[in-house]
Amino acid sequence: MHYTLTTILVTASLIAILGGAAAGLYYYITQVPEAPATAFQGKIPEISALLTASQDGVVYGVSTGRCAMSSVQLEPFNITLRLPEGSSWVLANKTALAVQGMVLSLPPAPSPGNTTSPPASGGVKAFFSSSTSSTYIMPLMRLASVTTEKELGATVHLITLSVPSIQQDFSAAGTFSIMRKTVGTESAEYARSVRMGGTAVLLVDGEQVAALQVQAGEKVKVVVVYDRIQLIKTNAG
Repeated sequence: MHYTLTTILVTASLIAILGGAAAGLYYYITQVPEAPATAFQGKIPEISALLTASQDGVVYGVSTGRCAMSSVQLEPFNITLRLPEGSSWVLANKTALAVQGMVLSLPPAPSPGNTTSPPASGGVKAFFSSSTSSTYIMPLMRLASVTTEKELGATVHLITLSVPSIQQDFSAAGTFSIMRKTVGTESAEYARSVRMGGTAVLLVDGEQVAALQVQAGEKVKVVVVYDRIQLIKTNAG
């Protein structure tokens, strides 16, 4: 009887140990995948600052786990110029960093005319898109200047917009550092002649960026400056 009782106690203890180990392993398996998301979310402000800074730099120790981060091109910015006699629009390149498969506690993907940061202030928009199951870090377009100049005797209202343009050759996963290298600028110019006096309004993705008074015979010129940024994966550091 003593031998039987001992066997029962040992068996019960072994079952309890194995059960606890299994529970601990299950907790570890279910919790560890969340760790990269938490760590990455804490790095978003640093990455945003890197994309919008006036000089090159490095963000150390970015962790995405098994999720790949890459540079992508999104649906373009819609730049609309409203003149007293009517409106016209052009498209401008929009780029971002995307982390495929990572879900964060971020606002949903922005729709035209519904961004959380005014285009005039620039900055970066971080959001999650359920349609692609990806988290995006997207530089916003900003208003650089509004000036007036003369061109062949006519008044030209010059509106300059600026936006970081992430070059489409970056991809990384795991734990790494991101080094930024500025590789120059590109610009695109759009002009409209004014036929009626009144107010000219410039919008980016439905949000007003600038408004100015114009007269018939003048011209409104919009220049988009792309700051070309190359991102390079380096050791975690």
